[in-house]
Amino acid sequence: TRPVYYHETPKLDKDAGSWMRVNLPDKSRVLAEDYYLIPELSGLFVPAMIPRYSLREEYTRALNSLDLPSLQRLKIKYVYLTKGWYDRLPEPPKALLRDSTYFKEIFSLSSSSPIEDWRKVYQFHDRRLGQ
Repeated sequence: TRPVYYHETPKLDKDAGSWMRVNLPDKSRVLAEDYYLIPELSGLFVPAMIPRYSLREEYTRALNSLDLPSLQRLKIKYVYLTKGWYDRLPEPPKALLRDSTYFKEIFSLSSSSPIEDWRKVYQFHDRRLGQ
């Protein structure tokens, strides 16, 4: 079923959600800035609204800086990144995304109409830990 706000959802998000539904394993844990959108479009879990305060704090650290220990504690396997979120990240997390020790880009979709925009999915793995 489609979410109530599906008609207002950007096409890039719809297409990325469809790709995730088909290509990512069931019960995958995805870090996403819009924690309502991904479950609705892909059926995957975004660990944002967790009752335990310590985990909400972990989510905030993961979201704001791609904090590696927080991603591990939340058992994140994928990061759904929008251009807007990427533009707001400080430089250190942007550098992490380029480091294949931690992240591998597995999906990318872009649009230039009416403005330049894109969506990406990264697989999170910490090769230092043998993940």
